[in-house]
Amino acid sequence: MRNMHTAAPRARLDIVSRLSDEERPNNILGKARAFSWDVIEFYPNAEVIETTHTPLSLGLDLRDINLFGKAPGESSQRATISQRNDAMLFRNEVVKAVIYADHAILFHCRRDEDTVHVARSIYTNITKELSLPFELRVLEALLAETALQFDRKARRLAFVANTVFNEVSQTLRGGGGELQRVLPIKQALTEIQYDIREARDAIAEVVDHPEILASICLTEAKERQMWVSGIGTLNKRTPHMQLAIALLESYERQIQTVHGSLKELEENMDTTREIWGMQLDSTRNRIIRVNLLVTVASFALMVSTVPASFFGMNLQSGWEDGAGTFWWVVGLCAIGSVVTFAGIYGYWRFWPNRRHQRRVRDLTALRDLLQQSHSDDLEDVMTALRNHTGALRKKDFAQLIRSYIKSRSVTDEETFLAELGREDERVPVHRHEEEQTASGQDSPNTHDRKGRERSSDPKPDALAAARNKASRERQRRERLNESFTELALVLEPGKPPKSDKHAIIGDAIKTITQLRAEMGQIRQLNKFLEERVGQYEKLKSQLMLQQAYAMQSGGAGPSNLVALQPGLLPQAGMIAPGLPMAAQGGPPLSWLPPSSLDTSQDHMRRPPAA
Repeated sequence: MRNMHTAAPRARLDIVSRLSDEERPNNILGKARAFSWDVIEFYPNAEVIETTHTPLSLGLDLRDINLFGKAPGESSQRATISQRNDAMLFRNEVVKAVIYADHAILFHCRRDEDTVHVARSIYTNITKELSLPFELRVLEALLAETALQFDRKARRLAFVANTVFNEVSQTLRGGGGELQRVLPIKQALTEIQYDIREARDAIAEVVDHPEILASICLTEAKERQMWVSGIGTLNKRTPHMQLAIALLESYERQIQTVHGSLKELEENMDTTREIWGMQLDSTRNRIIRVNLLVTVASFALMVSTVPASFFGMNLQSGWEDGAGTFWWVVGLCAIGSVVTFAGIYGYWRFWPNRRHQRRVRDLTALRDLLQQSHSDDLEDVMTALRNHTGALRKKDFAQLIRSYIKSRSVTDEETFLAELGREDERVPVHRHEEEQTASGQDSPNTHDRKGRERSSDPKPDALAAARNKASRERQRRERLNESFTELALVLEPGKPPKSDKHAIIGDAIKTITQLRAEMGQIRQLNKFLEERVGQYEKLKSQLMLQQAYAMQSGGAGPSNLVALQPGLLPQAGMIAPGLPMAAQGGPPLSWLPPSSLDTSQDHMRRPPAA
């Protein structure tokens, strides 16, 4: 028989006993029951109440619960101003609140001091005698505290950053530690910039969309009915909407000013980093220079050690008995070392500048010519160069430039452009020469060119550089013309392309403007459809919540109600003996399906005898 092996019994996990362990629920329904917030309620009659609310008591949707979470990282949306269930949701990294037409609910901030400041600002606004409705008063207080908190954070960060930047810019001692202090400043700057950008985008979204702007005016929303036609709401702005626009735009400019100061701080940080990099480069260059000098000095001293190796061979040379031979040898070695050091250092220090001096002068002349001359004058010069026949000397080219550019005096260094004109001139000449060479004849231009080549001896480097430059410029113009041609064909397919670049650019601008307008209409349509989908989702979530709480509380769900319907019918009464039994009550028969009522297919579904 085969040996039977029994496996060791596995340890039990005691899952049944662990079912009663209470942990924090991870699903949305569990969070809706578990969340509770300490809030402050404000009323138009200046009444303030501190209480506790849950998402159900506030009427929040399931998707809006994470907006008001206690942890900062629980919500991926840092700022929003939206309307839900006759309420305005206001949320950013400074303050969180739910505003109704008749009261407002403020959530606690990260610090108790900030909560006190925000509550005091709201209380001051609702007690003032203003023409604003209640929700706009609370909104103004929240926006004012948001702008104030952002400005305070920016000022504190700017003070710390400027102190560190000054220390880094003034000295390199302990530069590594100073740069380590810059990293948290950079992180804090990025965080504040992102918060400000999110808050600004939330305000801009409300200002740019009239339907959102009308929905946050809660007082008017109760008094009037919004008629929807086409793709959006009515575009007529009510007085409350105009007040809301002025309010939002004012604080948007304040937040934009804070964002501009942070942008300037970021640029100063980049400038400081560049300065520190230049200081490091300068220090590194000094170290390399000292290392090079030490290397050259070592090589020069090595030259003086060569005679010592010769005299140390223990061979008879005849100079051993000379009285002044030693000093002559020492002097010659010292002079040789000094000459070697001076020669190597001079070659390294002065020869590269002399070699590139002409190139630098040419580039400087080109810069001056392009900056101080008009493009039409340069085009006239290039046209004259193309039409010129025969040999073109440097003096003739300088006279040609001075004749066309009369706005200023032209220096002799700017005549290096003659090579560009010569390169453009050679293109048609070569084609004509190739035709005559194929026929066995020599053109007169060929003789002139050969004579110029024999009489003049230009430097090959300058000629090659000018030719490459002209070739690159010509290729760039050809690519630009091809791009404009393709753009004209795209804008007007089926028609010959235009040659006027200004007309092509004008057509492109008109097309882009039209596409942007169509995109705006599509965006409004998409927004309208999203609102409708959101309404249906809201109804669905409310039904799900009601069903879930009814089932958890032990009530009858929809399935139980359906099962109880037959029991609601009346019972049949007692029948006297000898009388026939009456028909019992019951649910009516269901209607026949439409396919059974259709008689057009009877000859196919049933036999003819039927």
